Amino acid sequence: MTFPDTNSLPLPVFTADANGSITHVNAAWRKVFSAGVGDRWLTVFPDVVAEDFEGRWRAYQPNQPPLRLRSGVVTTAGEPRVFEIHCQPGLATENDPLRLMATLVDVTDQVRGEAEILAILDTAVDAIIIMDEEGRMERLNEAAVRLFGYAASELQDQPVTMLMPEPHRSRHEGYVRHYLTTGEKRIIGKGRELQAGGPSSRRLAKRWQSSVKGSPTSVAFPPWER
Repeated sequence: MTFPDTNSLPLPVFTADANGSITHVNAAWRKVFSAGVGDRWLTVFPDVVAEDFEGRWRAYQPNQPPLRLRSGVVTTAGEPRVFEIHCQPGLATENDPLRLMATLVDVTDQVRGEAEILAILDTAVDAIIIMDEEGRMERLNEAAVRLFGYAASELQDQPVTMLMPEPHRSRHEGYVRHYLTTGEKRIIGKGRELQAGGPSSRRLAKRWQSSVKGSPTSVAFPPWER
């Protein structure tokens, strides 16, 4: 893709060459950041690990959704903000090397809200797991870690179905897709008796109560032992 004119866009946008140097910034960027053309864009976002990004960028395919990163920054006004960075490649001509165009979305309020939710979750007695629309576990509270016997790092970004028995394991994606597509609550808001297991393969009787969390594409599952 070639890069469009970005100066009329309300969101900060920058482009960078194959070496990571900024080649263009729009007006919205200049209101927030002092870095400009010639600076390395990775230095603007301290929470982005260069090696991690470069590995993901090399594996990126043009037909995939934009690669998303997140970083806290301090603006030129001295205000701490958190931005989600949506990265996608572009070619000025067929012979140009792969370049980057990134659009920034301010998610500061969302991050603050998430921090408040996590503080509440970690004080809850019930085990609570929050997953995304693909069924991957995004957040687990301390009660969930203790209950299932996994380390939090072992469950992060893993499918929640790894904690479910058959036939619910195979059917779960269909349950969620049905709700996201139709809005019909077959399981959402209702309890269900299931078996769940930890790394020791010990099967535990649980009651799973599903409910919508914030965004309509996120679902929370609080399981607890009978």
